[in-house]
Amino acid sequence: MTAKQELIKEISQAPDFLIEEVLNFLLFIKNRFKQRITESQTADFTDSLPSTIFDNKNYSQLLAEIVPQVIETEAEYERLLKVAEYLTFKKNLTPEERALDKLLVRLIEDYEEENYPMDKSTPHEILQHIMESSGIRQADLVGIIGSSGVVSEVVNGKRSISKTQAKALGEHFKVSPSLFI
Repeated sequence: MTAKQELIKEISQAPDFLIEEVLNFLLFIKNRFKQRITESQTADFTDSLPSTIFDNKNYSQLLAEIVPQVIETEAEYERLLKVAEYLTFKKNLTPEERALDKLLVRLIEDYEEENYPMDKSTPHEILQHIMESSGIRQADLVGIIGSSGVVSEVVNGKRSISKTQAKALGEHFKVSPSLFI
């Protein structure tokens, strides 16, 4: 007999006044629950209403306050970076703040690409990094991408990673095979 069946059997043996009291209590809880959900949905709706409408006037005020422009100096970069960080970690951004944040991020990325170019890593450097951060040794890759000699050559950059090996590495490390090509 299931727990539900046992409960039904026990309830059927209970006195009528007790069953009526329990049912009244359950109805009371049900009504309170419905009331709270309705209040919560109303509050959620009214709270979200202002943030769903883009206000050009508010956006213009934000732009006038921050004055975003193409970044040409390190000081301007630092200033806009602080504003973008503030907006990134602020909860419940308005649509205007989201638009400003998106603009600032674009300006910051453009400046960083121009002033802080990153060297592109080679496939074997990426493999070495993933191996190191995962605690994987060369011996662990034997059989996945080839013999111990092949693994050594691939890891040390003396041999290119084939598409088949890249696919196997991608599956093994659960990353895109394109990292290794």
